[in-house]
Amino acid sequence: MRSSFSSLTTLSRALQAQQQALDTTNHNIANTGTDGFSRQKVSLTATTPYTSLALNKPAGAALQIGTGVMVSEVSRQRDIFLDMELRGESQMQAQWDTLAQGLAGVEAVVNEPGDNNLRTQIGAFFNAWSDLSNNPQSGAARSAVRSTGDALARTFNSMAERLSGQRQDISSQIALQAREVNDIGQNLAYLNGQIRNLMAAGDTPNDMMDERDRLLDRLVELTGATYRQDGQGGISVNIGSRWCSGYQRLSCRYPSARRFG
Repeated sequence: MRSSFSSLTTLSRALQAQQQALDTTNHNIANTGTDGFSRQKVSLTATTPYTSLALNKPAGAALQIGTGVMVSEVSRQRDIFLDMELRGESQMQAQWDTLAQGLAGVEAVVNEPGDNNLRTQIGAFFNAWSDLSNNPQSGAARSAVRSTGDALARTFNSMAERLSGQRQDISSQIALQAREVNDIGQNLAYLNGQIRNLMAAGDTPNDMMDERDRLLDRLVELTGATYRQDGQGGISVNIGSRWCSGYQRLSCRYPSARRFG
């Protein structure tokens, strides 16, 4: 015989399940503008029904009585395939953006096309030699060769200094990004450990997974890393043909990331 409080228990379960669904909705609304946040969905399932064990129940009588509802899962609404495609495209975009930025700097130094560029000065230098060959006794022609040669040398030296400065700037940027990669690796390793522990306990650390995905997006953009997931909720990252996984710490030596640990 069922307890007289069974109806109250069923009602209590229903209230708890709906409260958790409402809390999840509030959480989704509150994080509308949060970078990397994935909308979460509550899945409800019926609880195990009560089955009467009475020996005198009528034949064919349906004496299984429902006991209410419960939350079976709070899942992220995220597509793993789309994540992989987006990260691949963002890595390619970052690569071409970096190349375009570097070439734009070189283009500014060379100043082609332009009125006072390298090509113009080289043309003036050889024209001066041509004039001198036609009139080798002319002092003005000799002075023109000397002055255009000096101007061309100064232009070469100036371009070399500016290109060297750009190289130093790029090296400094790489050093900063290498430190950023190290920081991302440490955070990924920490989140990996926390997510594995929580999943082993039967929890679903959705917010931690969102943060890990956000860091992974940035890591792929910076290094072109590839990754794979294991069966325990962790991820392994491949940077420079080496797989990095577990609770290890990502170590990045300038100018590029090397490994975990």
